[in-house]
Amino acid sequence: MKKSIFLIAGFLVLSITVFGQIRMDSQGQVRIGAAADPRHGFDVDTDAYFSCLPALAGFYFENYGNAAIILPQWNHSMYLGRSDRELWRIYTEYISVQGVWLTSDKKLKENIRPLTGSLNNLSKLKAVKFDFKADLYNDSLDYRKDELKAKRKDHSGFIAQEVQKIYPKLVDHNKDADRLEINYLGFIPELVEAIQEQQMVIESLKSEIQELKKTDNNLKSANSTLGTSTLQISEDNSLYQNYPNPFSENTKIEYSLNEDVQKAMINIYDMNGTQLKSIPLHLRGYNNITVNGGEFKAGMYMYSLIADGKIIDTKRMILTN
Repeated sequence: MKKSIFLIAGFLVLSITVFGQIRMDSQGQVRIGAAADPRHGFDVDTDAYFSCLPALAGFYFENYGNAAIILPQWNHSMYLGRSDRELWRIYTEYISVQGVWLTSDKKLKENIRPLTGSLNNLSKLKAVKFDFKADLYNDSLDYRKDELKAKRKDHSGFIAQEVQKIYPKLVDHNKDADRLEINYLGFIPELVEAIQEQQMVIESLKSEIQELKKTDNNLKSANSTLGTSTLQISEDNSLYQNYPNPFSENTKIEYSLNEDVQKAMINIYDMNGTQLKSIPLHLRGYNNITVNGGEFKAGMYMYSLIADGKIIDTKRMILTN
């Protein structure tokens, strides 16, 4: 009887030693599979499945070529982390998703204030086209080298060092890799605010255009009363934009008059079309006059070149304090 027990025990030891696929060595490393690597604390030399009891679901480790993949057992039901225990950081090269949800609940925020200056800040950014350096892919698997070689070319974006000067909060220093990384999603609020600021400028310009049309109609009415003709643009007579504009002290207005013009002047009007000053022009050809800002209050004004009773052109100038 004792002999039989020893034979059975010997057979079990032999089976575990020769045929067994789960082994733990004296250092505590656990290996599953004949070719499992003994250098690893826990190594599985095959596709692996883990069941998440008590739920009837699990996930697999499988091979895709020479790359490892993780996939859920049922449909697409799988989570990384929880809402109360998020993953701090994920390092990856490509992400393909159907949606991205970011924590943005008001109850999590304080010191809420308007975002301003986005249009001006975004205008300072310089978008570029670029290729990633080839040596970034030297450690890639051989079967992916051609794929990655094509994907590294013709990207568009920003240079992190340049963005950092304007939006330091949207640039992070990855100390592990010693490189700067950009939070591109963080630009969305900036873009929305910039569009809104731009729309305000557009609406303001629309309002100014309506005022200009109203002023032009007032000028036509005034000139009709004075016996001058309505607006005509001459190829030889020209009026140019004043400079500087806006101005606070003096500004120059350039003009050009044909030699056969008998009488010419530059009239200055307020935005209601009321004439404030008339400056006779005695010189012909290309010349200029100087307007003294001290003669007027700060505001927006119109000035017109009139030659032989015809309005050649009308422009706007702005006087600041």
